[in-house]
Amino acid sequence: MMRCKSRMHSLMDKPMPKIEDTGSSTTWGAIANFVNSIIGAGIMTLPYSLKMTGFVAGIIMYILAAVMAYLGYIFAIKSGIRKNILNFEPLSKAVFGRWSMYNFFFTYYVNAVGICTAYIILIGDSLTRLFAPMGPDFPLANIRITMIITTCIILCKTCICLYCACFHILYL
Repeated sequence: MMRCKSRMHSLMDKPMPKIEDTGSSTTWGAIANFVNSIIGAGIMTLPYSLKMTGFVAGIIMYILAAVMAYLGYIFAIKSGIRKNILNFEPLSKAVFGRWSMYNFFFTYYVNAVGICTAYIILIGDSLTRLFAPMGPDFPLANIRITMIITTCIILCKTCICLYCACFHILYL
């Protein structure tokens, strides 16, 4: 335990080497993306999770999650500096091996699907309540129809963006 702790302290005391920046985002853009990813899906679950756990236990769990996230970010940053890698996927492969990169892609995919599913349910529930006064025969008053239409819109937009990106890479 002491050996690992002393390695971490020695790693943190070293000056940061110069790493060539290959990204196109500005610092403020990266901060905005980071805050957006935290607030996006997580903000909707805070009241419910506090209700289910209780106020004191919920606050303790939020603090514990914040500390764990902070330590994870520190580990990722220090590992990136040590390996001289700025992107997370190659960093996970360099630090933990090839299978960790596949695990990263799998968990990233499952997370994205879960977030999209939560948004589709939220939009479906909100729109059905909005259109409920128009009567039960109104198509958007049915939650299943609303969720199907929302899913089709999201999938069409995603496919169009993917097609444009592939066209741009292949033909321009």
